[in-house]
Amino acid sequence: MKPHWTLTLDLPGGHRYFTNPTGHIAVADDSGRTPDSTEDGVLWLDQTRPVCCSLESGTVPVIVMNGGRRSCVMENPVGALRVAQTFGLRFEPEGKLAEFLALYGFEAVS
Repeated sequence: MKPHWTLTLDLPGGHRYFTNPTGHIAVADDSGRTPDSTEDGVLWLDQTRPVCCSLESGTVPVIVMNGGRRSCVMENPVGALRVAQTFGLRFEPEGKLAEFLALYGFEAVS
């Protein structure tokens, strides 16, 4: 039986984030319509690690289906920030973005 997916966040030119009936969140790219039909298989959003973002790009932490290997999905900076905001993930700025935010008194947000 295929899992039932609900589209939760659709990023322009990026990835689509789905929830399943248990509330877990998975990612799909253009290689498949739903997370279970992509070339990579189901990539679960890792809600224990932060979304990291620089001025150039962002990384969203995921866990592969067997749970043994953790990796990250690349997004543009705005997409990564939207993932953090939508799913209540911690956000950690990197590089020049971290310097800019520190200059103006902003800290990493969760």
